[in-house]
Amino acid sequence: MFTRFGTPDPGPLVSTAPERLRALDLPEGSMRPKAEAAAAFVERTGGLAAIGPLDDALGTTGTTVRAAQEGGAIGPTASAAARPADDGASWRPAV
Repeated sequence: MFTRFGTPDPGPLVSTAPERLRALDLPEGSMRPKAEAAAAFVERTGGLAAIGPLDDALGTTGTTVRAAQEGGAIGPTASAAARPADDGASWRPAV
C-alpha cells in the first residue's frame, strides 16, 4: 500500500496499526476493503495481517498491520537494514 497514492510524492506504507490504516484517505473500490479487512482481523485476533502479493507474503513488499503496543509504538525498533517507513512509527525487520 502507498500513502499519498495518485500524487507526485507517493510513499510505501510498510507497517502500521489498524487505527492508522483506517485514517488513510482510501476511496471505496480501491484499497479500502483490503485495509478494512486487515484492520478488523488484527483488532479481532490480535494477530498480524499482511496486504500485498501472496508470492511475497511477509517478504520485501506489501504492508503489515499489527496492534499498536502501549505508548503507540508498533513492534520493535527498526534495524539499520529495515526499509524506510512512512507513518513515523512503522518498522520492518531485516530479511
